[in-house]
Amino acid sequence: MARPQHTHRHLLAYLWCAMLLLAVPLLAIAQTRIPVLDSPVVDPTGVLSASTTDRLQQQSRALFERSGGAQLQVLVVGSTGDESIEAYAQRVYDQWQLGRKGVDDGVLLLVAVQDRHVRIQPGYGLEGAIPDAYAKRIIEETILPRFRDGDIDQGVIDGSAQLVQLIDGEPLPPPPSNNPLDIAWGNFDTVVFSTALLAFFVGLWRSPRMMDPPPLRRPGGPRKKRRKAAAKTADAAVGDGPKPRRWWRAPLEWLGVIIVGMLLTAIFQPRAALGMGMLLTFFVPVFWGCGRSWRRSRGTRRTLFAMLAISAVLALTLQLTRGVFPGLVIHVAAYIALGVLAFLVMLPCIVARDCWQRSRVEFAVRLLVFLIVAGLAGLWIVDATRDSDAGIFLSSVAGFAAYVGWILLMSKGGGGGGGGSGGSSRSSSSSSSSSSSSSSSSWSGGGGSSGGGGASGSW
Repeated sequence: MARPQHTHRHLLAYLWCAMLLLAVPLLAIAQTRIPVLDSPVVDPTGVLSASTTDRLQQQSRALFERSGGAQLQVLVVGSTGDESIEAYAQRVYDQWQLGRKGVDDGVLLLVAVQDRHVRIQPGYGLEGAIPDAYAKRIIEETILPRFRDGDIDQGVIDGSAQLVQLIDGEPLPPPPSNNPLDIAWGNFDTVVFSTALLAFFVGLWRSPRMMDPPPLRRPGGPRKKRRKAAAKTADAAVGDGPKPRRWWRAPLEWLGVIIVGMLLTAIFQPRAALGMGMLLTFFVPVFWGCGRSWRRSRGTRRTLFAMLAISAVLALTLQLTRGVFPGLVIHVAAYIALGVLAFLVMLPCIVARDCWQRSRVEFAVRLLVFLIVAGLAGLWIVDATRDSDAGIFLSSVAGFAAYVGWILLMSKGGGGGGGGSGGSSRSSSSSSSSSSSSSSSSWSGGGGSSGGGGASGSW
């Protein structure tokens, strides 16, 4: 009886071995077939047009002759099957051996149309010229936007052209960014800045040569009275000076500066000249006015110097951290943000100062009332939010209420509008078509290899 059992065991072992041997070719059959390499552009799907194929072939052959053997290979398939596009690209590279042996200067641009995947895989020798980060940028910024628009041909053309530039040693352009802090200086900013500077100097040239009146030696009352006295002195000095100009001369100067700005715009982008003129209509009078009041107003000089310092700090910071020079949009946004912040900080100080100048006793009483109410409200918030998650919300509401309450309490009569606010100045500116090449000419790999680097993307 032991003998039949031994025979059955041998039969089971033979069956398992046979199944394993049969599984090996089945696994090979399951893998997607790799097309034959006979051209710089292999497209068994027929997705690419004949003109695109001819153009890509001419580009690849020109690169091959110019570099002495570097290969740019384009492969378009329907699907990679159960394999990932990375694994399929590696199999293709290993079978085709793109680039020269020992130099490994080949690069594969693989598109799986049905899977909506794309991959760039360079050989060992091109990993320095086409690092993974550059390959990812080409896919994300150049190829995929065209693919999403349904233009496969143009996506492959643009992507392969950038790969050729990298192989030839040309760097990629600066990367675009969605971060608003990365808005770089451009031609538009140059035109606006130049026109604003011209308007400022025209206003400065036409301004009366009069400096601020000397400060009073002995303060004769509150600051408002001193300002009124200084204004009277300035008016007297103006009265002794030349007669005021005609009213139409200022608009004529503005128009001349605006025309100069439009001519500068026409050099870079003629179609935008009219729009630039309409934009400058709002800004040229402002800068002209700053130049006009430069000699007469110490406040104007201080404000413009402060804006210059802010711009210098902002530009230096972004140059060191992001490597870009911010455009005028960022400068204007910084001025507005700082102006709003300065207003919010100065308003409570101004109303408190006015209250102090009216009566020190009144100021002390109102300050005591504010501290008592704020202290009781703070204790209540701490007690109410000890076992809850509403502490941040209540603290924010309490802070806003304290801010408004301070302004109302220190204002004249305990309510209504307070003293004037400090002003803030805002500035603003804000390869040609290819001939058909013979696809029947020999094209094969030169023995190169790839380490699997590169990048992939989906659309």
